[in-house]
Amino acid sequence: MEFSFHIYTSEDWETYLDTQLFTIHTTATEGFEYVFDDSGDVAYDENGIKIVIKGLSEDDSIFGPGVIVYIENNSDDNVTVQARDVSINGFMIDPLFSSDIVAKKHAVDAITFMSSDLEDNAITQIESIELAFHIFETESWDTIADSDTLSITF
Repeated sequence: MEFSFHIYTSEDWETYLDTQLFTIHTTATEGFEYVFDDSGDVAYDENGIKIVIKGLSEDDSIFGPGVIVYIENNSDDNVTVQARDVSINGFMIDPLFSSDIVAKKHAVDAITFMSSDLEDNAITQIESIELAFHIFETESWDTIADSDTLSITF
């Protein structure tokens, strides 16, 4: 496992402390080789960043259903990926999705849709989604890319 701490003040969100990256090795570390499952529909594959749509989540989160995505960051920068201009079955919906991926790492995350948004638009089943991805450097917020609009049918 690898992690670092970003500690900030709750009053004004000012950074109090950023630690170095810590690595914890378990007894399974030696000889273990992790194979990343990047199967699915490739939504974006440029600039060292690959985004794969894995499908609809089988279990709704506490907020609602979602789309599982695999993100691979082979660039030298920490990046953030966000979903933009999202529509479900033709209705515009604002999902919950902002994924930070450290340089040279992988992530599996979910683009989550609020159940209340689906109910407000009488969506009982997700049949199609249109969306685009906004990718930027996490620290500077400089845009790396904005993907084309993708259409996904389930």
